[in-house]
Amino acid sequence: MTRTAVATLATGGIGPEAILGASEPVRAATVFLALVVFGGVALYRDEALVDRSIDASMAHPVKGTIYGVVLQVGLILAWGYLYAMLAGVLVGTAGTLLFLSVAVGSLLAVAGVGFTVVGSTIFAVVSYRQLWPGLVVGATIGALVALVPAPAAAAVLWIAIGSLGVGGSLRKWVHDDRVDIDRA
Repeated sequence: MTRTAVATLATGGIGPEAILGASEPVRAATVFLALVVFGGVALYRDEALVDRSIDASMAHPVKGTIYGVVLQVGLILAWGYLYAMLAGVLVGTAGTLLFLSVAVGSLLAVAGVGFTVVGSTIFAVVSYRQLWPGLVVGATIGALVALVPAPAAAAVLWIAIGSLGVGGSLRKWVHDDRVDIDRA
C-alpha cells in the first residue's frame, strides 16, 4: 500500500462521514457483524464474565446504566482528547489509522459486551439464559439502533443500551473493594 493510499484511508476513507453516508442496510450489517465479532470474542474468552455481568446489571439497572454511561462517555472523551493532542503528529500517517483502529476497537469491545449482556438478558426473559443466542439478539438490537435516521439519537440509544449491559459489572467492580464494617 502506498503512502498516498494510507493517507487517504487514514484521513477520509473510513471517517464518520463514510459510515454515516453508507446506506442503511450496509450500516446495519456492519454494526451487526462488529457486535457479533467483539461480543463473540468476549464470550469465547470468558463466558462467566458475561454471565456475572447479567446478574450485576439486573441487580441495579438504573445505577448500573449511569456507571455504563460514565464509562462509555469517558472513553470517547479520553480517546478524543488523546487524538487532539496527537493530531499534529499523526495527520496523514499510518499512525492515524492505527490510533483510530485502537480507539474504535476499545469502544466496540465495550459495546460488544454491553449488547451481548442486554441480548442475553432479553433471551433469558423469553426462554432461558443462553449467552450465545443472546449475542445474536444483542447484535440485532445494535443493528436496529444503526437504522435510526438521526445520528445523535442513534448515538444516545447506542450508549444507553450498551451502558445497561456493562454498567452493572463496572459498578460492582468500583464498589467491591469497600470494607463492610459489620462483616469485618
